[in-house]
Amino acid sequence: MNNHWHLLPFLSDTPVPAHKVTEEWASTNWLDIFFVSNLEFIVVFIDGRGSGHQGWLQKQPLYGNFGTVEVDDQIMTMRALLRKYPLLDEKRVGIWGWSYGGFVTARAVQKDLAFNRTFSCAASVAPVSNFKLYDATYVERYMGEAGPEAYERTDLSTDVRPFRNVSFMLAHGSADDNVHYQNSAEFIRALTDDNIQFRLMVYTDESHNLSGVRWHLYTMLTKFLQNCFAK
Repeated sequence: MNNHWHLLPFLSDTPVPAHKVTEEWASTNWLDIFFVSNLEFIVVFIDGRGSGHQGWLQKQPLYGNFGTVEVDDQIMTMRALLRKYPLLDEKRVGIWGWSYGGFVTARAVQKDLAFNRTFSCAASVAPVSNFKLYDATYVERYMGEAGPEAYERTDLSTDVRPFRNVSFMLAHGSADDNVHYQNSAEFIRALTDDNIQFRLMVYTDESHNLSGVRWHLYTMLTKFLQNCFAK
């Protein structure tokens, strides 16, 4: 049996996603199905603190605290899986997400230093990079009356040094009317100002769901992960 399976969590596009973990395989994302059926990837869905349909006690820790407990739970769960299953290759662990999931992916890279580098590869698609730049009606539903410091904690540009330690990919549509491209533009400036090398794809005139270039995105993401895991 191959004892070098690559571990890859996928992160949801909302801060309080639907309950993902069930007793059956029920992914509607064909990319996940491709990963597990054609490549040596194990795809993981994690219902950490903040996930939906599990009561207020599960959701409450995230209220006013974007980028904190939900990120910790992703990292700690991945490390628990690595300890429990020897068939997983601890040197080849990736993480990727879209929208809010793209934000959590980047925050996981930033917070991962405290956990001795869990991830070797990370990909953020259309990420929020600072919740001061996102829809106020939506954000205030979860951030409430949190002060400026809570929003400052969501700014990915404040500490990009951890991205030196991973292979990182960033993709965004220039006509995104949900997570405006300004989010990635400010993040890109911070990365380049610190001479961080990363893979970037800007899809001209594409909206948030990147429907016109989905095949290109998935092909690029697959090759990015394969190349990263091959190192």
